[in-house]
Amino acid sequence: RRSPPPSGCSGEVSRDTDLSAMDTNMMINVLDYLISSAEKHPEKTAVIEEERTVTYSELFRFSCAVGSSLLKYNPFSKPVGVFMEKGIDALCSFFGIVSAGGFYCMLNPELPEARLLQTKEVLQPETVITSRELKEKAEKLFSDSRVCMIDELIHHEIDTGALNSIRSRMID
Repeated sequence: RRSPPPSGCSGEVSRDTDLSAMDTNMMINVLDYLISSAEKHPEKTAVIEEERTVTYSELFRFSCAVGSSLLKYNPFSKPVGVFMEKGIDALCSFFGIVSAGGFYCMLNPELPEARLLQTKEVLQPETVITSRELKEKAEKLFSDSRVCMIDELIHHEIDTGALNSIRSRMID
C-alpha cells in the first residue's frame, strides 16, 4: 500500500512548489538526484518495503517535510543522528536532513550499545530522529540529544522558501 502524502501536499512536483528552482543540470548532492527523479518520474515507485511503498514524489514531499521540521533546530552543517531500521523512514530522514543543510549519520539499532555510545561521543548530535518503536531506547541512549519522531516530522508543513535558501548555499 502506498503511504499518503502529508496533509497539504498533493504529491506533485513542480517548479513552483518544490526545491527544483535551481539549476539541476549540475548535480551537487543526493538531493539533486531525488529532485530530478521526482520531476521525471513522480508516480514511479521509488522504494518498496514489505508492507509499504512510496513514489518519488512522495519520497520528495516527506523529505521536504522532515527538512522543514528540522529548520527550527538550525541543523546547517551539523550532524543529525538517524536511529531506526533501514527503510523508507530512514531515507526520508536522510534526504530531509540534507535538505535542511545538515549531515546524517545512520545509527543502526542492531549495533551493540557500547558502539552506539562511542559513535554518539564522536558525533555529538544535537538531534536524533527515530521511530515510535525505538523512541524509549533512543531517549535512553541519546539523552543529551533532542529525540524527534519520524512519523511526526513527515507531517510538518513544508517551507519551500527556507529550504531553497539553504540549498542555494550548498557546495556539496
